[in-house]
Amino acid sequence: MDVQRVRLLLGDNKGPALLEKKKTLHDLSPNSDVLTMVFKDLGPQVSWKTVFMFEYAGPLLICSILTAFRK
Repeated sequence: MDVQRVRLLLGDNKGPALLEKKKTLHDLSPNSDVLTMVFKDLGPQVSWKTVFMFEYAGPLLICSILTAFRK
């Protein structure tokens, strides 16, 4: 499994996501000796390059198609 597909949650499936890499386990749960962590598979991810291409090329293609079929 790829690292970018995994999300680490604290508590249960609806708990807060652990995004800060420099926090220790003691910082996350200072008052408790028991800490529950959930690893969630996010599935395949779309790259930022693909998002960028669709965001900027999409409107250009749609406008050019609409003007081509205009009377």
